[in-house]
Amino acid sequence: MALLRRFLFLIFALVVGLFGFLAATENSAAVALGFLGASTPAIPVSWWLVIAFVGGVLVATVVNMLTTLGLRGALRRALKDNQKLRRDNPSQISSKDSALAPAPVGQ
Repeated sequence: MALLRRFLFLIFALVVGLFGFLAATENSAAVALGFLGASTPAIPVSWWLVIAFVGGVLVATVVNMLTTLGLRGALRRALKDNQKLRRDNPSQISSKDSALAPAPVGQ
């Protein structure tokens, strides 16, 4: 299974690389972008595509990282509250509930 996954990833990477090569060779006309009176130096369209792609990947990574950090903090607080409630009210926990309870984090 791992060999198949590696093979499929290799095929996918080669296809993406081929499309990147084709985009770079077909979009070689130099273009200068202008926005609010400012103008950029003239570089090929393929470079603008690469810059836009890398910028999108970086923005998505930062947003995903911030979301993940917030969710991890919420999970940590919920687990801590759950442990506190279980510690303070052991008589209200049935044997069935304690068998299904998750193991404490960090132990």
